[in-house]
Amino acid sequence: MLPSRGEKEITMSGGLTNYPSGDYNELHRAVAEGRIKKILARLGLGVDDINAPSKTKGETPLTIASAHGYDRVTTLLLDRGADTERVTPSRGWTALFFSIPYPDVTRVLLESGANNGAKSLCGSTPLHFAIRGEIGDACLEVAEILLEFGADANAKDNQKQSPLHLLAHKGRPAKGRVEAAKLLVKFRANIDAMDIKGCTPLMNTCVYVTGLVALAEMLVAESASLDAQNMFGSTPLHLLASGDKVCGNELLEIAKLLIEKGANIEAIDRNGSTPLHLASMFVGNIGLVKLLLDRGADPAARDITGETPLHLAGFAGSFCTMSVLIAAGAKVNPRDQRGETPLFKAASRGHLVAVKILLHAKASALLPSSDGDAIIYPLEIAAALGHTDIVGELVQRVGVDGCGGPSGGAHALALAAKDKRVDVMLILLKTGVVDTGEALSESVNEFACMKSLVQQRLGDSDYLDRYGRCAESIKGAGEQATSDQLNMMRAVQRLLLRAEAVTAISWRWSTGTDAAAPTTKTTTAATPALTAMMPLLRRRAVRRGFALRAMLRCAPTLYFLRESF
Repeated sequence: MLPSRGEKEITMSGGLTNYPSGDYNELHRAVAEGRIKKILARLGLGVDDINAPSKTKGETPLTIASAHGYDRVTTLLLDRGADTERVTPSRGWTALFFSIPYPDVTRVLLESGANNGAKSLCGSTPLHFAIRGEIGDACLEVAEILLEFGADANAKDNQKQSPLHLLAHKGRPAKGRVEAAKLLVKFRANIDAMDIKGCTPLMNTCVYVTGLVALAEMLVAESASLDAQNMFGSTPLHLLASGDKVCGNELLEIAKLLIEKGANIEAIDRNGSTPLHLASMFVGNIGLVKLLLDRGADPAARDITGETPLHLAGFAGSFCTMSVLIAAGAKVNPRDQRGETPLFKAASRGHLVAVKILLHAKASALLPSSDGDAIIYPLEIAAALGHTDIVGELVQRVGVDGCGGPSGGAHALALAAKDKRVDVMLILLKTGVVDTGEALSESVNEFACMKSLVQQRLGDSDYLDRYGRCAESIKGAGEQATSDQLNMMRAVQRLLLRAEAVTAISWRWSTGTDAAAPTTKTTTAATPALTAMMPLLRRRAVRRGFALRAMLRCAPTLYFLRESF
């Protein structure tokens, strides 16, 4: 804590490099308080005392005077040999960095030979500091003084950013931006200088947007490149379209400015994306999407993965953007490199409104993805991920036949059973045309799923409830379950699977509805060879079904009774 002005002075006979208390010695304290008489009384000390650093921060009396804006104190210290190039060890700042808010102190230091090009540990020069600070009359005046004394307007920090880059940074006050930019350009600042990511000052205005319309207009007026690309291949329009920022009036003003001045709206970045691709990815960019389409952007453009703007809008669930793209002529069934359609993207992400819009636009649910050997329909991906509302919408709007046919429905049911999606299973089972055999094999250890499936075939809720109580008791017993109990469960499961196999075969051969599914999962190819045997097989299946239902009802009793014989 600094002493008050009335505090008794400490005798300095021991030298100022001794620290009687705290971080500052007596000269540090006097300078910080601006006590000129006290400073003068001690300026007969040696140069080492004049440049003595504080104990922890390494601040010299000169840096303290500069930071407080004491121009007279600064002059006194310089006249007695204070070193302008001493730096604070933690940040690498000289006294000139501390003087930035104070034009008079800055001028005094520069006239005494302070290094205008000194760099801090982050590579910034005093000019960077003047531009980076709150741009007002004082900082603008300091920047002009630095430039007049030979500061490099193109100096770059460790991020390769010039002072002109810093004018467009987020959070900087809008006041004085344009004036500072004009000042830098007057001193030959490179208007298209690139930072470590390849971004120009104009690109920075497109990233941060807010409060930067006037700066963007000034940069464009000074012939800034409209189609310069950063290390990711992005142009200013790409950067304007990317990011989840609200598409307000300022963003649209900059976009209109760039397009009217000739920016390429079909430019592609490293991923093959156009500005329209990026704008379609974010829900708040509907205004920019409309602007790009009105100016001729191609709604069918594809990136390197084969995705169109409609794919990206479907993935994001941006239903307003989807409606605009479809109205502009975007095709609703394009497939990317994995065979995924916009409907598949929307279904996989659970975007119900997006699915409704696509189905209303006649999007096909019969176009599966083909990732490797797997063929997956929109219905199947929605079932696997538990998007119950999507499954219900698909079944209601186009039916099982319109979603991949019985085979596709069976696979969707199996995927739902595998992940215990009982609500999804019930929707599929209510259609009455989905084969449950594959799904049952996926759910032999999950009673809730098994009950839904077998009840669809056997309709014996009493038996299934008894089996459920048995299963729950064994599950509750955990490691204490007896081998007899576990064996009984497995025996019943095998009987259920056998019964399901019979009814599944009977259903498949008697209906002949697999032809509705245009996919390799169907079994129609095997049907002709069985034509002659079908009447006999149907009769056998019915008889076996009656017999197995009877066996299932008495299976637990028979299992325990066999021990008594």
